[in-house]
Order: sequence, then C-alpha cells, then structure tokens
Amino acid sequence: MLLTLDTDGHVVQHLGPIESDLYLRASSGGRRSAEVKIDVALPAFLADLGLTARFPAYLGRADEPLLVGPDVIPLPAGTTS
Repeated sequence: MLLTLDTDGHVVQHLGPIESDLYLRASSGGRRSAEVKIDVALPAFLADLGLTARFPAYLGRADEPLLVGPDVIPLPAGTTS
C-alpha cells in the first residue's frame, strides 16, 4: 500500500481490526526499515465464573454466592464482590 508523507515527513495509517499476525515495514527508494511483527493474541476462554456478594456490616449478612445468568442481580448499596 502506498502512503503519502505530510510536510513534516510523517504518515499515520490506521489498520484494523487485525485478526491475524501482521508484519509491517516501510521503504522509500533504496531505503527500508526493519520489519515489525504485530502479534494478535487470541481472546481468553472463560470456563467458569464464580461471584460472591460481600454485604456491608450494617446488614449482618454472611457472604453469599451469586448465580450468574442473563438477569440483573439487585444488591444492597455497599455490597462488594
């Protein structure tokens, strides 16, 4: 792909989305830059998710496991997980 430099001799090219590894280098006339390799990391696979609600002290409730699902889980103010 040919790119045009600005008046300061710079160019910006946005690429993406990048779905596989990519090698980049620049050349002009007989000059050439080193290659740069862009490694694309595969998304992490989440096999299991466990959440525990830790209620504020004023409620006097013990920690409780939460069931993960498509619905919203209402929790009292001050609850952490």
